[in-house]
Amino acid sequence: MDLLHSIFGELELNEFEEYEAIRLIKFSGLEKEVKITFDDEINEKHCRAYQYFIENLDRITPDIIQSIIEYQNECHDYTDYTASFKYFENTNDVLGNTELFEIVLQTELHGVVTDSNLYHKVMKEELNGTGEERYVVLLFEAKWVNDDYRILSVAFANEKVIYVTDENITV
Repeated sequence: MDLLHSIFGELELNEFEEYEAIRLIKFSGLEKEVKITFDDEINEKHCRAYQYFIENLDRITPDIIQSIIEYQNECHDYTDYTASFKYFENTNDVLGNTELFEIVLQTELHGVVTDSNLYHKVMKEELNGTGEERYVVLLFEAKWVNDDYRILSVAFANEKVIYVTDENITV
């Protein structure tokens, strides 16, 4: 059964009986259809996280690109597999070798993310007076990260990059 949501538009049930939406997202000047998924039943936290994220996407895109460059540079040459790909130096390198395919709206993040120093730093700065936490994880197809999953996760807390990994941290 499909459902029409005021923020996410048409929602469809996936094979796991969870709602998801397909939205046209403009990322780094390119528009593409991206799947929007939720870590729980859709609630107000998901709506706020999505709205703030989309409103700020143009502003934070350079941070996303830079975090991917830094991550790729750290893991480049880590294995023969990663060494077989180009060393990223700029936005075109990232856009030519990664593809955003999903935005996951989360009410909470996994421990591996919340244990990171960057998460604690961002949340200490951001929560001064607001008390609101907004979590989004971007999933990119990235053939250069490993030869099995080819997924790169970029996690956000309150529109700030807090964690990048070659694992799907949404499941």
